[in-house]
Amino acid sequence: MIADKIYLWGILIFYLVFIIWYWMINDKEKGIYFIGDYGNKVKANHIWRFAFFLAFSILSFIFAFLELQMNFTKIVAALFSTVSLGIFFYDIFIKNVKQEEYVAKLQNQALKEVQIEEVFILEEDKADYNLSGNDDTMMVKVIRGREGLALSLRMKDKNLVFTPKCEMTEKEIDFFCKQLNFYWTENRAIPETIKIFEDNNLYNYDKQYIWHYSPRFKPEAMAKIKKVLKIVGIIAGVLFVGFWCVLSLIESSENEFLQFIANAVSDWLFGGN
Repeated sequence: MIADKIYLWGILIFYLVFIIWYWMINDKEKGIYFIGDYGNKVKANHIWRFAFFLAFSILSFIFAFLELQMNFTKIVAALFSTVSLGIFFYDIFIKNVKQEEYVAKLQNQALKEVQIEEVFILEEDKADYNLSGNDDTMMVKVIRGREGLALSLRMKDKNLVFTPKCEMTEKEIDFFCKQLNFYWTENRAIPETIKIFEDNNLYNYDKQYIWHYSPRFKPEAMAKIKKVLKIVGIIAGVLFVGFWCVLSLIESSENEFLQFIANAVSDWLFGGN
């Protein structure tokens, strides 16, 4: 039962520490922050969230190696896993989506639309280029042309080559390559205009650029999901407390039959299978 004790004490200490820490930060009357400390309070809450998720992840990893015996511990583990699922759901479907929407708005403000001829010289040739390193599903591919990196669109027995009017880095040419391929996927054509960054340094964040969005829930659906999660949490808490109160009352009862039931439940919870 050592693993069970480690698990239960770990869970208890984890929640007590973070509940007390949160209370110290946010309690209006007995908290450690007062008028004028708003900046420090925001920083403290940010550190609290970071520490909570870090500790939660570490505990989840450690607990995966423990062999639990008691049914009570297994029930607590199931609840802990449920909380973990809730955190994962929040991180992916709520927090991440909001961040994507924010970043997408910022990146669109940093872009401007210009005629494609302002950036590339379009010409046809029949050369056989090395296309290694490109994704096979791309219609437009990065090539090394006569004057450096360029783009090529294969058309039957010839190529349509996009030669930059000024030398481009790998990040820049990769950005335009992806942009043209996304446009091709939707329109099966080459656009008349393309989007460019006014600040060339932003091309270095090509991997952070949002080309497509994560699945989104409508605001009404999210409101219902939050409401259901709150109700489920409250019901689970009430049932847990109610169960212990009823079990304690039955154990203290003089009725032998009720005591038998209480003992049987206790033996099942703390005795394991």
